[in-house]
Amino acid sequence: MTELSMDDADRVELVWPGKSLNVRVSQTSDGKWSTGQLTHKGELRGFSVSERIGTNSSDDVSLVITGDRHDAMRALRRAVGPAFKLIYLDLPRLNVDDAETAFQSSSTKRLTTWLAVVRAFLLEARALLARQGVVAVHCGEQEAHYARMILDELFRDKRVGTIIWQKTYSARNMPGMKEFTDAHDLIYLYARDKDALGPVALKRAPKGYGNADSDPRGAWKAEHKGAKTRRGNSDFNTFQPPYRWRLISGALPDGLWRVSPFTGVIWGKPTIPGVYVFTIEVTDQNGAAARKKLSIEVTTSGAPIAAPDIPWIFEELSTKGALAVATTELPNGVVGQEYSAVLFARERHPLQGRADPAGVRTLLGFCQEHADCGLQGGCRSLGQSTTHRNPDS
Repeated sequence: MTELSMDDADRVELVWPGKSLNVRVSQTSDGKWSTGQLTHKGELRGFSVSERIGTNSSDDVSLVITGDRHDAMRALRRAVGPAFKLIYLDLPRLNVDDAETAFQSSSTKRLTTWLAVVRAFLLEARALLARQGVVAVHCGEQEAHYARMILDELFRDKRVGTIIWQKTYSARNMPGMKEFTDAHDLIYLYARDKDALGPVALKRAPKGYGNADSDPRGAWKAEHKGAKTRRGNSDFNTFQPPYRWRLISGALPDGLWRVSPFTGVIWGKPTIPGVYVFTIEVTDQNGAAARKKLSIEVTTSGAPIAAPDIPWIFEELSTKGALAVATTELPNGVVGQEYSAVLFARERHPLQGRADPAGVRTLLGFCQEHADCGLQGGCRSLGQSTTHRNPDS
């Protein structure tokens, strides 16, 4: 049985039999939980490290610990102290469709055992949290009110927030149902010391920045790249991207952003070595299309890739022959190094710009969305450059 009581400090508390005892909780091989009173504070139980993940540096190594969970947390408290910035606890569920996976107790007081287990783990988690640490407690709707009251008691006014976790996308619709579908879990976030936490608000791009094309470098804006005032000697002739491109099949190496639909630029930093085969398609002003299979090999070492020239920016293309992809091969990439390549085509019907009064060929709506036609330099065709926001600013 559980009951609510109120003390002289006007604080609501959830109580149950044996709550005041210093208990050790454990789970048997058949999955049943039990509690036992610790005889003295100096009781120690061992655990073993079954795997190390990362380097040997104490700053970035991760440990996979086998053994009793409660004992392991108590031992960690003595070994490393309050050093953890995030502790995630997925609480056992009291009632689920598969009864064998629900919380099981070795005694008949199932709910009392569950409350004791949850409180014991949260006490150890609180002791392990660094000053700027946060504990995330994941539970179902049926356990949420119990978990929330225990958390409020142990962490008082240190609540950071609640995350709603959608766990199913299709509602059950059975005849005679008397309740709504349980479609979500809750994750409660509590801090060791809220004053030590950094800002938790979502970062917004400064005014004028956006990322409509999902550029992996983050928010950007196009800025003027030419002279502030127009002079006769500051005009220059440029040409718009002559074809349109798309990836038909296969995939670019991981870390490369895309095949630019306007310019045929492929850009990024490869992350995984291998040979990547894909097919691209080019279309011209009349809608004619041509395809070609190409590949990019990514190696673990090698010389950096030089940014290629783009001749169609300042040179008028030849308009002879049938549409075809002129690129025969693409340069190799190196893991972690910036990669730039441009696809080329040839034929008699490239997209044409229009001449403005100054005789400069401008674009037909190009670069209203992004300025990648000049690779890393921005939109040379409109005299614009791309400025990316520093994500740390």
